[in-house]
Amino acid sequence: MKLILFITLTATLLAENILKPYTEDGKILQIAVSTFEKNNVDKKTLLSGSKKYYYNTGELHLEYNYIKKDEIIVKKYYKSGQIYLISTYIADIKNGLSKVYYEDGILAATVSYSQDKMDGRYDEYYTNGTLHYQKYFTNGMLDGPILVYDTVGNKSYQLDYENVREVCY
Repeated sequence: MKLILFITLTATLLAENILKPYTEDGKILQIAVSTFEKNNVDKKTLLSGSKKYYYNTGELHLEYNYIKKDEIIVKKYYKSGQIYLISTYIADIKNGLSKVYYEDGILAATVSYSQDKMDGRYDEYYTNGTLHYQKYFTNGMLDGPILVYDTVGNKSYQLDYENVREVCY
C-alpha cells in the first residue's frame, strides 16, 4: 500500500540558523523525489525514487537512485556534468561492480565489491581507454596476478600475489 508521494527541497543550515533550500544566487542544493510504501509483511517502510545533490554553483553532484528495498545506485558527477562514479549499495554496503570515469567520459577503472570489500577483478585503464592494470582481490586482499599492459594493450609484465593487503600511500 503506497502511503505518500512527495517532492522535498532540503534546506541548508547557514550560520544564522536560517534554513534555505537554495544558494544565495537561487540555485537548488537538493531535490528528493521519493515514494514510501508500507510493507504488510515486516512493517518496514520502503523507499523508491531518487535524490539529487548539487554543487553550490548549481551543477549536479550526486544522485541516489533507490531501486528496491535496500538497493541504491549512486552516481557522482564532475562539475562539467560528466559522470565520475557509479556504485551499487545494498543495505548501505557497497556490493557489485563500481565504475570510475575520466572527465572526458572514458572508463578509468572497474572494481567488484562484496560486503564493502574489493572482491574479484579490478581493471584500471589509460586515458586512451586501453587496459593498464588488471588485479584480483579476495575479501579485500590482493590475491592473484597483477597484469600490467602498455598504452597499446601489449602485456608488459606480471606480478604474482596471494592474500596480500594492498597499501595505498
